[in-house]
Amino acid sequence: MSDLGLGIDPHSERRIGLDSVDAAKIEEVCKNLTSNPPVAFDLARKVRVFTTRFQFVEFEMTGCSISRKKVTVPSSLMGLAQDAQAKERLHANFDLIGKSDFSGGAKGSVSEESLRKKKNEIIKRFLIHLPGHGSVVLRSLKADLVTAVDKLKEEIIAFQTAVKDGLDEHIATNREKVIEALIPGILKNPPSHFTKFHGENAPKDILRKLLSDEITAVFGTSGELTQGMKATVVFKDVAYESLVDPKFLEVASKAMPGVDCFHVEFDAAKESGDSQG
Repeated sequence: MSDLGLGIDPHSERRIGLDSVDAAKIEEVCKNLTSNPPVAFDLARKVRVFTTRFQFVEFEMTGCSISRKKVTVPSSLMGLAQDAQAKERLHANFDLIGKSDFSGGAKGSVSEESLRKKKNEIIKRFLIHLPGHGSVVLRSLKADLVTAVDKLKEEIIAFQTAVKDGLDEHIATNREKVIEALIPGILKNPPSHFTKFHGENAPKDILRKLLSDEITAVFGTSGELTQGMKATVVFKDVAYESLVDPKFLEVASKAMPGVDCFHVEFDAAKESGDSQG
């Protein structure tokens, strides 16, 4: 009480309310209260609420397995690899960049394999699979899960940067192999979408250029290939109907042995003006 100036010696003991407040600051606070008024609670009215011990979570890592990506050569060109050797070369190069080029990783410590391991470690450490319903994470571990996913995102960015420089070179090499496998058949029997520009006797250099342009478009660039690399995590609350559903509780109990309480219910004051209930 003395800090408020209500003691024996109010002038010397008072500590609260001595500092002046700038008028502009008061005006700013008033504007904030007007635009974002505090919620008014009606203490005479209560509502039954609940909080769960876990949340559903969707966790994905996409676009990082670049060595698995395939190129689909247009069907109008596929049949033009006439001799067996050309067909073998063509089918051997359906991989966009080749399985050995980046599967072990790029320069540095981050690789496709290390990213897959990190993703699996996150799943094993945090996520609980409920068959038929999805995966959940305990609320007590949610912050740690977000931190782990953020670190994975940083490694994905590092991987993007590391592979991008050499990626175009590998794409160009494999693209040329496909072109060389197709060009003999193109020169002997040009497809109709090539001859419509220059006729059936189109110069060889023109046919090669048309083929190169089409295959280049199919293979794409390093930028297009790496831009889809990402990790995402989305949380969703559990519906109350699920928490009182015996079948759901049976699945959850099997997935989380020893956990005997999945949610807590309690009374809380409702907002003033709430017409429900």
